[in-house]
Amino acid sequence: MAYLGLARKWRPQTFDDLVGQSHIARTISNAIKTGRVSQGYLFTGTRGIGKTSAARIFAKAIRCQQTQEPGVPCNKCNDCTEISEGRSTDVLEIDGASNNGVDAVREIRENAKYLPSSGKHKIYIIDEVHMLTTAAFNALLKTLEEPPAHVVFVFATTDPQKIPATVLSRCQRFDFKRVSQKDLSGRLKHICEAEKVSINPDALAILAREAEGSMRDAVSLLDQILSVGGTKITLETVTEALGLVDKKTILDCVTGIIRRRPLDAVDAVGRVYLHGFDLKQFGREILRYIRQIMVARLLEENAGGTPVNLSAYMEMSDVDLDDMKELLHERSLDDLDMLFRMLNHGLEDVARSTIPKMVMDVLVMKMASTEEMIALSDLSGPDDLGGVGASGTGGGARAPGSGPQKKSAHSDQAPPLKAAAQPQQATPAAPVAPTRSRAAELIAAIEAPQPAPQAPASALSARAATNAPAPSITINAPKELHDASSWIKIVTAIKDQKPMVGSILEHLSFEGLVENGPLLVLTLGFVKDHSFYRDQLQSHAYTELLVQLLKNHLGRAVRLDYKEVLSSRSIEEVERQRRKQVDDQRRASVLESEAVKAAQQLLGARLERLDIQENA
Repeated sequence: MAYLGLARKWRPQTFDDLVGQSHIARTISNAIKTGRVSQGYLFTGTRGIGKTSAARIFAKAIRCQQTQEPGVPCNKCNDCTEISEGRSTDVLEIDGASNNGVDAVREIRENAKYLPSSGKHKIYIIDEVHMLTTAAFNALLKTLEEPPAHVVFVFATTDPQKIPATVLSRCQRFDFKRVSQKDLSGRLKHICEAEKVSINPDALAILAREAEGSMRDAVSLLDQILSVGGTKITLETVTEALGLVDKKTILDCVTGIIRRRPLDAVDAVGRVYLHGFDLKQFGREILRYIRQIMVARLLEENAGGTPVNLSAYMEMSDVDLDDMKELLHERSLDDLDMLFRMLNHGLEDVARSTIPKMVMDVLVMKMASTEEMIALSDLSGPDDLGGVGASGTGGGARAPGSGPQKKSAHSDQAPPLKAAAQPQQATPAAPVAPTRSRAAELIAAIEAPQPAPQAPASALSARAATNAPAPSITINAPKELHDASSWIKIVTAIKDQKPMVGSILEHLSFEGLVENGPLLVLTLGFVKDHSFYRDQLQSHAYTELLVQLLKNHLGRAVRLDYKEVLSSRSIEEVERQRRKQVDDQRRASVLESEAVKAAQQLLGARLERLDIQENA
């Protein structure tokens, strides 16, 4: 006997088998029990959710001659068997796409006049009825409105908007909904148990998710997986067979984006591309993950401090929920919304581009480099909106450090606060000269437990602060590298020569330098989340290049060692903390301003967003 696919083998045979459509099953069953069978029904909904199956069950229920309960077919009598096998002469299934003309409708009208060969009803099931032409619909109207007593029409469609209102008004309409992932998982689990197949719960959840609410798609995907994994289905089997990206890669990319680590995000994209996965599908997985984080944040905020059981709202394993909770408070809801929109629009460019890998790389780098957004409703700072005073007029000079300043090409300035809307044009004030260079600030921050707030810097370079060319660095004694300033100078000099190597070093911390015979052993520290940077430096090309650069600066051969540390004191981390503290102080000054309040009162407006960005 030829193999029968699972979608056909497990097609619903009774109303109880219709998963996720209990509202429709109950209504039609009650209509049959009470003898209120209409002359026309319209079943609408997306693909694979049981429209045609429900029509067959309905036909069996009103024609079954051995039913023990009205509305429940026995599935054993001759009528039920013929309808289930699609060979009944009194239940005609017609494809509306290929029989869409007036001639086909005319044939239906002529045949409808004749009594059924057995039973009381003749049923016409027209699938994809929206494909009928306007003339065909018009030809059907009279028969549909006043059919012979033994005729019942059942229409099924995925696009009810294309059906004329004159037809809709002559039918009882039932809207089939998508099947929930919980119901899909339950049905798939039942099928696997009946087929004696062992399936991992995570694999079951992925199948239900990929089906997108379609029961037929879910069972077809299961049939496909069984061809690969046999009687034992694991998560790896499903991801490999469906061409899906593993959850760790998705988590790595999302973590890199949310924690502002562009290299981590790009590395995840590279792994996806290397394995030949669809980058647009990968992007959709990231969108789904960001959406889950937003939903979890909203649930927590609405709970008002009460612990929320996220597993009751999200179909995720406990391990996945724990991973997501670590990212839950890294970004605000406004930031997450911005990231979602950026990726959603950017994926269109990825799909159209002839170089999708490059477009995706730039997209995730841009997302991982976004600054924190602040709601305008939280602002009340004075002169950061363009020097508008309490009277609503521009003018007076800003106090040093109180407002946005134009950044000189050779000085370290605080990045300006840019409001979404300004009531009047600001009068720019004279730039405020920086009091400390960024290198000096970083040295102080590394050596002190609590960094003192200073004006933000524009680049990691002592040369930028002094507007002088980078000096040639020569360190003759290893002990000099125990000084934080010497480490920063070396990293700065390396970055001037090899920007990529210098950028990686900024994410690693200096942990020590010891002599080992003729060699100097330099130990660099990394936190667990930054192991990517260690892996980069441990590659053959990077190791040779870095050892040569360090030898040029230290005058002796160097060997590199790495160790994992609990907390990062890298240049990049210290700078990020310092920049955040400076931004918090500047936002606080905005919140205390009367200028915003005066502008809001004058314009009758409300501040919605405040961006922090650096001018070129």
